[in-house]
Amino acid sequence: MGARRGDGSAMTRAQWLWAGAAFALAASPPPARAGVAEDLGMSDAEAVYCESEVAQVENRLRIFRAQGLSPAEQRRRNAGAEENVADCRRRFHELRKADEDDEAVRAEVARRLPPNAGEVQRDRAEREVRLERARAKPRSALRDDERKLLTAEEERVHRERAEVERVRDPRFRRPAVSAMLCLHQRQLSRARTERAEVERLGIADKNRVYYLKGEIRRLEENVAGEREELSRVGGPLTCSEPRVASLERCAAMGSARARDDEMCSSEELQELVHVLH
Repeated sequence: MGARRGDGSAMTRAQWLWAGAAFALAASPPPARAGVAEDLGMSDAEAVYCESEVAQVENRLRIFRAQGLSPAEQRRRNAGAEENVADCRRRFHELRKADEDDEAVRAEVARRLPPNAGEVQRDRAEREVRLERARAKPRSALRDDERKLLTAEEERVHRERAEVERVRDPRFRRPAVSAMLCLHQRQLSRARTERAEVERLGIADKNRVYYLKGEIRRLEENVAGEREELSRVGGPLTCSEPRVASLERCAAMGSARARDDEMCSSEELQELVHVLH
């Protein structure tokens, strides 16, 4: 987490840059960007940020001059060092632009959300705003972080589409629906057995009888629906089939307990979640 400013808000990466450059400029103002920095048309802030790169060019020039090399030869031999300065200046301006973008994003998020919005809402809104701004730019104008954001979003959308197609795939649904059919058939059999026992003994528990009737009706509807779906994909798999048995066991436990069970893998739980919803 970044440091906090006096108003309590986090300082951005470029604000650290400006703070450091301003401190350096105030402590020791450069003499009108003398030497290489002036020759390259650098601003004071650029000269401070790229101080080490500029110093490298200046040091090499002193050596070349002492060797009596011509100005053209000095520039030729210093081309790599000057390119380092150019790269530094590009980084400087990318950071400055990133800071301007950060300020614009924060302003847009504040405009969209109420003052009492939570951190999760703000994170979601900020991501949406950054995606909108990145999509509005040409690919060639994107910063690295914007390219990564767009790539991550494209991958997320692709995964969701693939998951939707997978859920529709009968090969994916058949084992899970078969498992639910096995579970509901067992539950239905137990409910019917208990109702018959209650009626045989004449137990005067109207609430229990009412519950069993409703439960039997619900389970009969589930079984009928599952059989209908499975009839379109080759029929149900047997309850003893290892994959079906594993899924039935997890389904019988309930999603909360199954998450903590080592034998219920995340893949199996996902299959059951998709079938149940």
